[in-house]
Amino acid sequence: MHVVWTPSWYPSVDHPLNGSFFAEQVQMLREAGLEVGVLALDPHSFWQGKPGAVERSDEGRVLRRAVPVLPKGVVPGDQGLIDHYAKPLAAAYEVAHGRPDVVHAHSVFPGLLLARALADHWGVPFGITEHRPSSLERSPGPRLAAISRAVSRTQFRLTVSAGMARRATDFYGLDFEALPLPVSPAFIEVERERGEDDHFVFLHMSMLDRNKRPEETVRAFAEVHRQYPQARLLVGGGKADRVAQVREVACALGVGKAVTFLGEVARSDVPALMANADCHVLFSAQEAGGVVFSEAHATGTASIASATDGGTFQVTKEMGMVVPVDDVGALARAMADMIGAKKAGAFGRNSVRAAAMSRVSAHVYATRTAEIYRGISGL
Repeated sequence: MHVVWTPSWYPSVDHPLNGSFFAEQVQMLREAGLEVGVLALDPHSFWQGKPGAVERSDEGRVLRRAVPVLPKGVVPGDQGLIDHYAKPLAAAYEVAHGRPDVVHAHSVFPGLLLARALADHWGVPFGITEHRPSSLERSPGPRLAAISRAVSRTQFRLTVSAGMARRATDFYGLDFEALPLPVSPAFIEVERERGEDDHFVFLHMSMLDRNKRPEETVRAFAEVHRQYPQARLLVGGGKADRVAQVREVACALGVGKAVTFLGEVARSDVPALMANADCHVLFSAQEAGGVVFSEAHATGTASIASATDGGTFQVTKEMGMVVPVDDVGALARAMADMIGAKKAGAFGRNSVRAAAMSRVSAHVYATRTAEIYRGISGL
């Protein structure tokens, strides 16, 4: 089975963490015996330069182009432009690797429009996995019209959580299925190294953008810290300016010494951080699939999530707690409850890990994905 992925974003030398989970999923499928290539467009404003040359990486299995697109899709022409941009990518890939059997887009823009162009060029079926909640909030216009036409031609339609699948079904009027995002084997294989101590360590991992609500997480932690002075909060990720802003909040609340800011964390260091925490916390306003929850659970660490699509989908009662979006008081109470629950023996690492593995192991993901590909290709 030969598949080409068209992700709407993908890791690069300059941005190695941008869509790192896509690269990990590609590797999982390859290790399961599928032949997988990646073709990606890196869009920029129409006024910021001409299309770039085709660039290769990963031994030629990843081809990408920087391309100008129409500003905000306010005039017709997105699909025509992407059809034009796709031809050199398709030609270069086909010379090296032949024609694929299936094209799989990840998010609608520009990934789905590229997938449609490639599928038409090669005469093969294509489908979509939607990752972005914002894609289901687009206003009517030429870009949405092009996307909707492409969605109507897909042979499979997936999202990364049950709630998002329902919303996508309503938005496009076509059935979508939820397929949980898998976790890298590194999270399954890591073992806890931290010894016994008096601290209870909460961990927040994100780029510290406002959607992830890092300031609110610190405020909730400050409430918990007054009751449990032994509690600690590790904050991983974020550029220096955002780290400084969130640190200022911690200091103003009197918990500056109880909150440790790690800054940007290498992807290879994340499994150990999660394994050595007592609870992972992500209090987002929006979360589509929440693979970070699965990563934490695969290490044996329970989570507290906000009631987003991803949070409610990934954090079952065996794996943690869910609180209302933007309810800082509820988050603080859940953090305190988690300390008590863990002391009482709840959310044991082995049980959390086992529950996660039944849903998000690489084997489960690769098996279901291959079934979908075979179903639409007839192979």
